Formats: sequence, structure tokens, C-alpha cells
Amino acid sequence: MIQKALAQDVASTINITYNDLTLNLLLGNLSLYQVSIKPIDAGQSKSTLEINQLSLKGFSYFELLKTGNIKIDALLLDNVTGEYFKNNTKEKESSKSKKATFDKLISIADFSLKNTNFTSFNAENDSVLLAVEHLDLSLKNLEFDAISIQSKMPFSYDAYYINSGKINASIGDFETIKIDSLYSSEKLFVVGFSLKSKYDKQTLQSKISKERDYIYLHIPTIEISGFDIGAHKDSSLVKAESVLMQNLYLDMYRNKLMPDDLEQKLLFDRKVRNLAIKIHIPNIEIKNGEVNYSELVKENTKAGEIIFTEVNSTIENVSNLNENPIIFKNTAKLMGDAPISLDWTFYTEANDNLFKASGIVKNFNASEINSFMSSNLRATSSGTIQELYFTISGDAYASTGDIKMKYEDFKFQVLNKDRSGVNKILTAVGNIFTNDGSNADENGYRYGTIETERDDTKSFFNYVWKNVSDGLVSTLTGNGEKEK
Repeated sequence: MIQKALAQDVASTINITYNDLTLNLLLGNLSLYQVSIKPIDAGQSKSTLEINQLSLKGFSYFELLKTGNIKIDALLLDNVTGEYFKNNTKEKESSKSKKATFDKLISIADFSLKNTNFTSFNAENDSVLLAVEHLDLSLKNLEFDAISIQSKMPFSYDAYYINSGKINASIGDFETIKIDSLYSSEKLFVVGFSLKSKYDKQTLQSKISKERDYIYLHIPTIEISGFDIGAHKDSSLVKAESVLMQNLYLDMYRNKLMPDDLEQKLLFDRKVRNLAIKIHIPNIEIKNGEVNYSELVKENTKAGEIIFTEVNSTIENVSNLNENPIIFKNTAKLMGDAPISLDWTFYTEANDNLFKASGIVKNFNASEINSFMSSNLRATSSGTIQELYFTISGDAYASTGDIKMKYEDFKFQVLNKDRSGVNKILTAVGNIFTNDGSNADENGYRYGTIETERDDTKSFFNYVWKNVSDGLVSTLTGNGEKEK
């Protein structure tokens, strides 16, 4: 009877075979061994699911007779191996005509996957989309019905346990995510997380038609407290109480010789608002990170580089469930030496992309960033910025602010177009209008103003840099007096 039921119910869509079966009708227990599941659809002929043991315990006949729903005490899938070949075109077509034919509630008090190895492939070129090794997963009070099955979050649960080996996931044509292991206890731990370009810096340039960053992000350990996934209205929801990332390392490189990417860049708050899913994380913390950013602007020269070490950051209210501001607080050592802090706040209650930012730099030797200035600004500088303070406020289009500096013997040199030497004429003219820091107020400060417009094809960090550079020019070449 069991064999006939399986054959009749699934024969039109999948083919199920197994080597052995045990059944206890009194207790409502069923076990299948060496189960093989393959889709009938020719387009999915290479997809397979092999299960060494499938055990169902505590099937409730009373619930089935009374309500027509299915209630199970425990369901175990042990030693599972699966391969799935994803055909995007066919799945989009089938999803349009997909209708819910299932109208019952299925509840499983204890659902378990043990030693699962799963790989998803792109059917067009057999490239790996997702690979998971040695996954153990338990869900308590798992439930799904006709409504949930059609939603972005097809099931609900009360608690979970997870333990996994390596996880590889492709996130497009150019980047991939890798995780060494994943496990939960009181928190969810992600070990050996990396997000990196699929190609090295040089090879990437032959694969792209416009500017795109080479990226390598590595985080040895991520601790997530209160992690949960669920449903929120017609969307899925990912939430956590807090996230801690320790010893983060980020290396980014951009070849500015490639054509500009003229796509509009949204500010961070708008990106969060526009996510396809709902997200709510009140606190994200980064401890002892390092960030390297370099740009190549001329052939046969070395890319200019800026380095931030001892990066410590907090991000508050990364959420699209409320309208509280998203707040960033960051401290670091610029070029491994000068203390720097940078804070910014995005106000999400309005549609105007309002933000404010402020920063402090102390005891900075200007020559430390000459490799970056030489490559990107065709200039070098010397002297010490003892203190620099700036505040900015604005929106996605324009901003204003003020800046004050205390510095000594600040000078700069303008390079020739080929960066092979100093353009003495432009350097001399420029330094005539540049105050070396001696003409300051009684506290040693000179003041400037900030007023700039945003290029919305550039990032938020480019926007901040434009504001700061505008303020530097105002401070160095203006009268240096504080506006009243």
C-alpha cells in the first residue's frame, strides 16, 4: 500500500526508488532505506537526491481523520547527497503558471537533516552556484501550509540547531562567498568567512567593460546573537540582536583606466530600504579591522594606496522595519599612524536622503598619502596636520559644512602630467596662495567652509572625500577666519 501511494502521488513529477522499508502502523512509524529521488522533467534529468535513511515517527492518524492535517513527532533524513541543476529560464516560466494545490497544514515537532552534502549548479554551464558540505540541521516545531508554501518564507519554526562544514556560494559573475564552518550554540558562529572576486586583479580587467572593484574581504569569526529568519507580511525577514566581526580584513582595488560605471549609486539608507527582504539588526560591531584601498589612474605606474588599521566600528539600526536613523561610528589609524574618527548618520524617516557626517584627524604627516595623491590628484604634499575637524550635512544631491585645521609647514607640489617630475611653475603659484599654518587664530586654528554637489554615479565615500577636499582648499587658501 505504501509503495502504491508513493507511486500514485508523485509519479507525474518525480521518480522515487528505495531498497528497503520498515513500517509500524500501531506507532505510526515508517523508515525507508537507500532512497533515490529524481525529477521526471527532462530539463532536470541530472538533478538527484540520495538519502541513506528516511525515518518518520509518530504519525498522527487522529489528526489526519479529524482535520485532514498531517502531524508528525519526528522526521529524520540521514546521510543526504543532493545535486540540483538550476535552469533560470524554465523556472521563471513555470513559476508564472504555478498554483497552490496543497491545502493542508503539515507540522513536524522535530525535523533533522544529518550529514547532508548539497550542490546547486547552473544548468547552462555546470558552474557551481552553491555547495554545502556536512550539514547537520534541526528545526523544532516546523510548520508549513498552502499560504506559507507560496510565500518567500515557506515555513515557520520555533528553534534551530545548525552545524556545517565548508560552504561556497556564487553571488554573480564576479564574486563568491566562502565559509569554512558554521555552527550554533547560544549564538550563531560563522568561521572563516570570505567574500572575494573570482579573478585576480589583472584578469578581472579582461572580464569587465567598465569600472568594477576587485575585492577581498576576510573575517575569521562572526558572532551573531539572536539570529532568526521568518516572515513579515509578504516578505521574508532576517533579524539578529547583534553581530560582532573580529579582525576583519578588506582589500579593494579599482582600475580607473576602465570606463566609468555611470549607474546611479544609492546612499546606504536607500539601499537598506530597497532590499528585497526585510532586515532588522540593531547593532553591528567591527573590532580590530584593516582596510586597504588602491586606485590605478595611469598605465605603468603603481596604484596609489590608502590604509586604515585598528579599525573599530559600530553600526546602529540596520533595519527597514522602522524609521530610526542608521548610525555609523568609526575609529582607525590612517596609514597605520594618525588617529582618525569618522561618524555619519542617515535619516530614514524622510525621502530626502538626509545625512550628517563628522570627522577628526590628528597628528598626520601629509607625506604619508603621497602615493595616493600622486596617482589620483597629481600632487604631493608635506607638513603635519596636527588637528583637523569637519562637519557636513546634506542630502543625496548637495551638502554644506565647516572645517578647522591646525597644521605646520604645509606645502604641496604639483606633478607633471606624466607624473615623472615636479611642475615647478604650478607648484610655485599654488604655494603663494596656500597658507603654511602660521596665519591662524590664538588657538592655532584656521577655518574653512564646505559646499559641494554630489555625483550620484559615485559612492558615498567619494561624496565625503569631495566635501573634505573642498574644505581643505577653503582652509588653506582662504582668509582662515571663522565665519560669524
